[in-house]
Amino acid sequence: MIAIAHEDCAWYSEERFVPPFLQKFGVRSLKERQREDLREIVQALRRLGLPITIEAYYAEKSPDGRVRFVREV
Repeated sequence: MIAIAHEDCAWYSEERFVPPFLQKFGVRSLKERQREDLREIVQALRRLGLPITIEAYYAEKSPDGRVRFVREV
């Protein structure tokens, strides 16, 4: 299984999911939050004990405009 989080994900800007007043309290950047969430879901999937390989990637725009995938641990 491959889990992917991506830069500028609209889910994180939706007030119904992350109210603005809560966003103010976080010292992490949006990218850090997304990457942490990605690692947490991978850990949760692994705890299920399924006989599958799980990989996680963060997709972001590189300076040249291309999308690059950064593998998460």
